[in-house]
Amino acid sequence: METIDKTLKYYSKKLNYIKTIELPKEIIDDIIKRADNMSGCFGADYINHKIYTYLIECAYDNDLECVDCYVNYEDIEEN
Repeated sequence: METIDKTLKYYSKKLNYIKTIELPKEIIDDIIKRADNMSGCFGADYINHKIYTYLIECAYDNDLECVDCYVNYEDIEEN
């Protein structure tokens, strides 16, 4: 869950609409389940990719401004 929180915090600074989007619990559970079967860095990048993809799909579906701010998980800053 720490990886998800860090990822969401990063993208919330980059994407104005993130505060209006809730990640459904079933999506979070599926992401965690799949990431748990991967080694640390691969799991973290998988989580990052899935969350970013979900957020961008939500932007397109809701006609929200969509910016390309994807970054590899290990490059996400803590600030």
